[in-house]
Amino acid sequence: AQQTPHVLPGPASDAASVHQKLLDAVAASEAMTRKAEQEHLPDLHMARIYWNLAMSYEDAGEIGRAEAALVHAETLFRRSDTNGGELAEALDGLAILNGATGKISAAEKEELEALQLRQKLGNRLTMARSWATMSALMLKQKKFDQARAFAQKAADEFAENAGATFRDKLSARYALGMALCGQKDYATAVPVLKSAVADARSELSVQSAPVGIGEFLLG
Repeated sequence: AQQTPHVLPGPASDAASVHQKLLDAVAASEAMTRKAEQEHLPDLHMARIYWNLAMSYEDAGEIGRAEAALVHAETLFRRSDTNGGELAEALDGLAILNGATGKISAAEKEELEALQLRQKLGNRLTMARSWATMSALMLKQKKFDQARAFAQKAADEFAENAGATFRDKLSARYALGMALCGQKDYATAVPVLKSAVADARSELSVQSAPVGIGEFLLG
């Protein structure tokens, strides 16, 4: 009888396994959403479910479906989120998604509204996350002075805020380094990027994407 060839594990099989897990997560989120719709759950609950569905789509690379789910979540949050904190999260998510797909004008409008909501709540951590997103949007438009100002504010807050994640700190410092490069202030930019890359190497695997991105930017 003919034997089935044995497939050695490796990068390709690992990638396939990860992709399948992402597809399984999408299927689970879709099933949860259908069940919630059938049960006619309150708007706030439905908004959170659509938010989770959007994140599953985005992780799986289904950007169009992620955007549609986020827009629906935003609509539901506008009707049900009394303090605006979760609406701000949805707007921030939309801004990041639209910025990545080149819809810069829409992204900037969404992030500015998210920032205004977060300022009303007085949450310095989420405000800093909006500053970091605004910095990235300014970089895409080559508005380096504004990008530097937003990135510096975000980096300063993340450095002092106990709730900031390592990803928060790293992304703000990378943005700051690139804004400084855009201003041709290389003498200041290089130490910022060197320090960020060194910290990334100490916290993460040397083969991780954040380390690679930092080394690319430094180069």
